Amino acid sequence: LVAMPGMISLGGGMPNPSTFPFAKLTAELTDGTSVELSGASLEAALQYSPTQGLPALVAHLERLQDDEHGRASEDRQLCVES
Repeated sequence: LVAMPGMISLGGGMPNPSTFPFAKLTAELTDGTSVELSGASLEAALQYSPTQGLPALVAHLERLQDDEHGRASEDRQLCVES
């Protein structure tokens, strides 16, 4: 329902992205690789996520499991929490 145009949610956990004080976040991994979040990706990352985790992250990890272990995603459910 909250995706409907004009809908105002009074539920908790959905802060207005325009109030976030960040333009981008960058993390450097131990191997020197940098990961940057900005725009819509940053806005999504700063929101509370569905119980099983961020859909894009869950899908990526399921594909990774399929590639590494040769198991179909239908054989299991993956849950990512902080």
